[in-house]
Amino acid sequence: MRGRIFMPFTVYPQCLSMLQCLPMFCKPFIFKSIRLFLALFLFVGITRAQAGGDLWIIDTHSAGEDSSRLRFLQSTGHGWEHSDRETFHATHDPTLPLLVVVHGNRTTFAEVAAWAGMFSRSMGSQARSSQAGSSKAGISKARRLVFWVWPAERVGHKIRRDARIKAARSDKEADRLTRFLHDLQPESKVALIGFSFGARLVGGVLERLATDAPLERPMRLRAALLAPAVDSTWFSPGGKFGNALNAVEQMGVYYNPEDKVLRFYRLLYGCHGPRPEALGKTGPPLKTFAPENAVKVIPINASGMLGRKHDFMASLAAFRSSRRFGTIALFEDDH
Repeated sequence: MRGRIFMPFTVYPQCLSMLQCLPMFCKPFIFKSIRLFLALFLFVGITRAQAGGDLWIIDTHSAGEDSSRLRFLQSTGHGWEHSDRETFHATHDPTLPLLVVVHGNRTTFAEVAAWAGMFSRSMGSQARSSQAGSSKAGISKARRLVFWVWPAERVGHKIRRDARIKAARSDKEADRLTRFLHDLQPESKVALIGFSFGARLVGGVLERLATDAPLERPMRLRAALLAPAVDSTWFSPGGKFGNALNAVEQMGVYYNPEDKVLRFYRLLYGCHGPRPEALGKTGPPLKTFAPENAVKVIPINASGMLGRKHDFMASLAAFRSSRRFGTIALFEDDH
């Protein structure tokens, strides 16, 4: 059943700047409270400017073990409207890029709903700006953008326990997203974009797709891992995602040696466990990859763009502004 729910999400650009500058003036717990309040404000805000492009949210909070219970929401340009799986697939054009964005830990539905509209609008603005300055700008305009929302809200007060729960949960979510991608038409162009633990989820999807028969998965897959919270060796042969690169044409890895969160990643396994560094801190170990896979991986040091931040929207903005965005996410090199 389709029904409209009024959830305006578009805001003035200054709001994003406000979110990014708050840590300089607030203690961490105050910043998180203000950020959540602002996200809720944006979620039910006042402005009603049109968001760019074909925008969806797929929410797994109520799905449990049943993937048929995914909640589909489609942007109306003024808010969100309930939809369903059948409508999504019936209106999907496999000739256009499908971008699937997966957030990281300690992120709420309200935050993603607000940020999805902001990111979609920024992509629309970028395409219009390019069109004014280049005859090739029309390439970037048509795409479907999906934000995959999974249960990543904070659990308890212990950071390590919370991280372990989300790590295990992201592995289960990888199964769910893989099944969803199986329903796409084989000729689809899919770009998977994962931030932090969302990158772990994307890695799990690629690993699963790499072991599928070719006709059972989308034929065109690319990926971007933004500040990936995974072991630095997991994409190497024999690692947890050792086959994943066989499934993709290209994979961008945006790492940041200054990341203030990922520097503690090695404590995830406890005092007596292994102490690996995060891929999002070290960058990909290209020398360990097979030559045919090493050429697919594009390492980008994002420290100059992000400083010490470990932030979903800031990382998305850095990716969107990079020259690799068009080829990885929009398949622009097809033209």
